[in-house]
Amino acid sequence: MILEKFRCDRASSTLFLSICAAGFLMRLACTTGLIGSDDLAYAHFARLIANFQYAPESIHYALRYGLTIPQAIIYRLFGIHEWTTFVLPLLASAASVPLLMIVGARLVGPRAALFAGILLASFTVSLRYATILVPEPVAGFYILLAVLLYLESDSRRPLVLGASAGLILGLAYLTKESAAFVGVAVFLDAVLRRKWAAACAMAGGAMAIVAIEHAYYLAATGDLLYRMHAMKVHEQSAMVLGANRNLNYRLFKSYPRMMLFPSWDFGVHSIFAAIAALSLFRWRPPRGQLLLLWTAVPLLYLNFGSSSLTHFTALPVADRYVEFIYVPLFVLVGAVLDHNMELRPWTAGPMLACVAIVVSVGLWCGYVTRQSGWRIHDVAILRQIADNANQKQIKTVRFVGDSDDRWKDEMSILAPRLQITIASAEADLVIGPDAMGLPSSVSISGTSEKSLR
Repeated sequence: MILEKFRCDRASSTLFLSICAAGFLMRLACTTGLIGSDDLAYAHFARLIANFQYAPESIHYALRYGLTIPQAIIYRLFGIHEWTTFVLPLLASAASVPLLMIVGARLVGPRAALFAGILLASFTVSLRYATILVPEPVAGFYILLAVLLYLESDSRRPLVLGASAGLILGLAYLTKESAAFVGVAVFLDAVLRRKWAAACAMAGGAMAIVAIEHAYYLAATGDLLYRMHAMKVHEQSAMVLGANRNLNYRLFKSYPRMMLFPSWDFGVHSIFAAIAALSLFRWRPPRGQLLLLWTAVPLLYLNFGSSSLTHFTALPVADRYVEFIYVPLFVLVGAVLDHNMELRPWTAGPMLACVAIVVSVGLWCGYVTRQSGWRIHDVAILRQIADNANQKQIKTVRFVGDSDDRWKDEMSILAPRLQITIASAEADLVIGPDAMGLPSSVSISGTSEKSLR
């Protein structure tokens, strides 16, 4: 029943399946893996949960249970490896492509939905972060699933499906806090459409997740408002402080410059979407209200919102933070393309050519930017050392000059078989910084000093 709009003809079904497969293969082709940054923090807390050693900590990474708990389950079932560290965002990102097309078909029709699926499948931000353990791909999947359940509640069981949508939106909030504003947008759409049963059920489901979270904090820490108090540590981070140094630039230029200029991060998807969206001033799809709210409400919060309830603290800026803003925008673009092709058939060729260019640029940007940025060089060196250590059957390793234990954390994922020790006499391999500050094997037990790089 959910896929009924794509079963109407063989061409639509074939395109639907082809876009799904292409989206997955594109993400594999742009694999990055471990980056030695935020992903280490999420992996750390997932490992604690998997080993039943977790306790709340005053840092935002520790509180994103919608990411860390599923990741902990994967670690528990399949062990700690690099591939198990990125398989969750990979599957979530790949599954978002068919989910978006199903949602788009319900809202604006199957052909428009196929356009939206093509755009998401080739979106550079999605390609780049699909194989990195960060919250956005997983939160985006939760959001699309919740919206699909909300749309299903129009025709059947509004209380059950509305409550289910609310619960999943609550999980999206526990994955990335800004996802709560997608929930606000969907709730506003239900209220404006006078879908009172679905709106109340959805609000109840979301609040149930929040209530369970804070009940846990009360039981574990004695502080019912632990999340609010813990986020104060995040507000003192270098990234947040940097974002608040020049508020005029931060509030009025940061995201517009990032999203509207061609770049390796966004390709030309943003420009294409902005140009196509101008048509909305003259024509709006029948369910455009939900799509516009879904785009505008979270974007307004991300740009102008505050992370503190007591004083204004602008949120930091990053390309991945706005990833799920583009999902409804792509559906709107698909609707505009479909409408113009229906109204002016002669525009079909030029429009398809433009889509092909946008998709090609997105794929190229995603492929070129894979395995770049952050601490990728450190990870690449450690990955090579780990592979060579495995071939030489080295069992123990010690780190020197690794003040923040970052290399140790990376190696524990890249080579979980290696036992990390602090005793020099027990270490078969010692890793320390070279002249450039990059990790290097400085000695190997039983051999002359040499590098495994």
